[in-house]
Amino acid sequence: MHPSTPSKDMFERIQANPALAASAAAAEEFAAAPWLLPPRSPAFPYAGVHGLADLMALRSTPAGRYPRAVTILLFSKAYAIMAQNSIYSLVKHAGVRNYLAVSWSQADFEACLDLNLPCADVSDLLLEPLAASGAPTQHDFVTMTWIKPAVVLRALRLGYAIMAVDTDISYAVKPLWESYLALIEQNDADGAWQHEAPINSGHFVLLPTNASLAFAEAWAAAGPASIPLKVAEQKALPALEGSHFVACRSLCLCYRCKYELFAQGRRDRVAVFATYFPSHFSYSPVGCTVGSQAWVPHVDPCDWTVLYMHPICAWGAAAKEGILREAGFWFMDSERGCVAEPGAASSVPACRPLHWRQPDAEAAHYSCPSFGLGLVHGRLPLLRTLFARVGSDPYYASYDRSLGNIKSEVDRVQAARAARAKAWGAVRARFLGYWAASWAVLLAYAAYVNRQPHGTYSPAQQAARVAPAFLAPAAGWLVHRLLSWLQGALDRRSAGRVKVLEGKLRKQVAELKDSTRYERTLALLQKYDPDYAPPRPQGAPSGRQLGKLGAPGNSSVTSRAAGAAVNAAGTALQGAGAKMFPVLAQLYSHAAGTLIADDPVTLGLLREAQQESDALRHRLIQAEGRAVALLQDNIVLKLQLGLPVEAEQAALAAWTGAAPQPPAAGPTQQGLAELPVAAEEGSNGGVDDASQGAEPASPKEDGRQQQLEGSKEEEEEQEAAAPGDASPDAAALDATRAGTRRRRSGRA
Repeated sequence: MHPSTPSKDMFERIQANPALAASAAAAEEFAAAPWLLPPRSPAFPYAGVHGLADLMALRSTPAGRYPRAVTILLFSKAYAIMAQNSIYSLVKHAGVRNYLAVSWSQADFEACLDLNLPCADVSDLLLEPLAASGAPTQHDFVTMTWIKPAVVLRALRLGYAIMAVDTDISYAVKPLWESYLALIEQNDADGAWQHEAPINSGHFVLLPTNASLAFAEAWAAAGPASIPLKVAEQKALPALEGSHFVACRSLCLCYRCKYELFAQGRRDRVAVFATYFPSHFSYSPVGCTVGSQAWVPHVDPCDWTVLYMHPICAWGAAAKEGILREAGFWFMDSERGCVAEPGAASSVPACRPLHWRQPDAEAAHYSCPSFGLGLVHGRLPLLRTLFARVGSDPYYASYDRSLGNIKSEVDRVQAARAARAKAWGAVRARFLGYWAASWAVLLAYAAYVNRQPHGTYSPAQQAARVAPAFLAPAAGWLVHRLLSWLQGALDRRSAGRVKVLEGKLRKQVAELKDSTRYERTLALLQKYDPDYAPPRPQGAPSGRQLGKLGAPGNSSVTSRAAGAAVNAAGTALQGAGAKMFPVLAQLYSHAAGTLIADDPVTLGLLREAQQESDALRHRLIQAEGRAVALLQDNIVLKLQLGLPVEAEQAALAAWTGAAPQPPAAGPTQQGLAELPVAAEEGSNGGVDDASQGAEPASPKEDGRQQQLEGSKEEEEEQEAAAPGDASPDAAALDATRAGTRRRRSGRA
């Protein structure tokens, strides 16, 4: 679409040489104004095709996801100039090329052919015959209006998506079919109509659905009974509301209507129509304001609500033309440029575009910032698309790309800042040396000049040679300050850029948390997950560092504190785990069914978390066994070193549930030699005959041997509690406690 088409230059060339009109290029250039070519030109592909079904098959084009769509326009010779204004803006501004004009009388059909329009004779669809001669009567007018339901019904039965338009409509520069389909898809409706108590039949779209077909059949069937009552097709629509269609002006109302129809089992028989207010409605609270030439509001053609202008309350072609002209929607030069072309049998006038004589006639329409859709603003479908994608893989991939781009930009700016700081540091490190060397050279040169014989240089020459030695300090300071200021300015710019990027990063992270309910999910996990471990603060000692605190060589107080802490943590986890895991399982089931049932990604994360929880429980039981073994080894080592073991024995008793044993009276050489032997007997379940006659080993070797044997026992007990048993966690815990009791009984 461009304001210069069709061109005046080509029109004048065709007037001089009519043979040029027979080319396909001429037909394409004058597609928006075919009446400017000689009457009944054969250049158009539809020339000679006048049957309704054949012409629809020839003119139909895909629209959205519908492979066949047509636009029907009712043509009357009395409204020929009005029809030319409508077709010109329909093709040029609204981008519609699949239109065809239908006529019902011979005079109208002849005029349609003279204007080179794609004409179909539908006189066979008249429900009653028209007056043979004279001006049309009211009966004729009512009968003609019922042509529209009949044509719509035939198109729907053939599977077409159909747009029906009146000729008293002028269009803005917006894609017409795309706008209608966007509104229909947004509301999941069967069609879209202009709102008017309940709907206006001057401009609408119907999709080839079962409900639309049922509505069209009921609408067309009402014609025979309505014509004797002088009821036009528009006036018959209120009687069909509720029984054959429902109208809704918002997304929520449309979904409510569909819900009720589904509940009643009538969705396939009752059509749902999305409605929109007339284009001038937002500029005036009175629906018929653009129906009086006394006051026509200024309507912005770039407004997204303005798809076309339709003076619904005016009567007569002259009144409608005056309103459209005042509103800036009249594009034909009807004052000077409408004349009958030579050879037109019907003498129908053919109009030139107004912008040929007034170049700014269409300037307001082509000065919009953008030429997007009408009827829909675009934000609501965007939000629906966003919410539909929340939790999907593309949703997170989009956030990943966006956040990754911001993070990469932050890293790039910070890297450039660091490189600049490094370069500036190198300059500063060398600046003083270079400046000092340069100043020394200047001083030497000045001294050389002063030592020359008197009269060698004039005073001006001598001053020019000596002055740099005195100006060098000031120049060096100024250069240093300038470089420092430049470095600071660049750093401030980089810091500001980083601050802006970090703000965007925080904003997008906050949006991601809100859309995925991160805070609520994290709060529930912190409250009920027994395996939740809060992040370790920076500087806190690690597990290896805590292990070093209880190693031999540290104080017994530290050792007792570490043993008590391990005991308390293990007991708390053991008790809390038994009580809280059922709660967590119940919470997971409830959350999966209610809170986040619409989020498959979060459901998957919860399932993974539950599996990890089971694995952590198994590792906790293994850790309990190792903790018991470490306490026992600690007791042995402290007995060997002659240190008290009351705290360790109390911790061991609390862990295993057995009564603490009193320490030995004194660690003698014999007792130390017997201790590992007793431990060995406890581990093996009896005394080996070969070990009775052997010499006692050193305490250090016995401790290492006992530790190795204890580790071997733990491995055997863990293998016995491997997954695959009926209760792996309980079996592992029982095996660990049984091994602990055997070792203690052996020592006793």
